[in-house]
Parts: sequence; C-alpha cells; structure tokens
Amino acid sequence: IARLVVKGEPAVYHVISRTALEFLMAGASAIQVGTANFVDPGVSLKIIEGLKKFCEDQGIRSIEEIIGSLQIE
Repeated sequence: IARLVVKGEPAVYHVISRTALEFLMAGASAIQVGTANFVDPGVSLKIIEGLKKFCEDQGIRSIEEIIGSLQIE
C-alpha cells in the first residue's frame, strides 16, 4: 500500500484518511464518518482532500481506480 500523508494536518487526519483509503482499496464504495465529526465538523472535507492529494501524487485519475484495488500476495 502506498503511504497516504495529509501534509500540514494533525496525525488524526492522516490516520482517518489512511483508514478511508484502506476501506476503498478493500472494495468499499462509500465511507462513513461518525464520531470524528463531533471533534471537527470539517473532517469529511479534510479526508476528501487527503484522498485527492494521494490520487494526484500517485497519478490516479479517479477514486474509482482505488476501489477494490487491494492485492494480497
């Protein structure tokens, strides 16, 4: 798995964005954000930005390319 880093954000956003990425790679087509919204109502936008940055850095044109892309060797 490529490392997802959300630059300029606290570690919690790195963890949440990475978790979202892992669920997408495992085949999820949607991610539910719950309790984190109580801490920061803007967390969903930060996760989206983290995923967007990851895609740009990896040359991925669409989030759909990530969905179900996990390969276990």
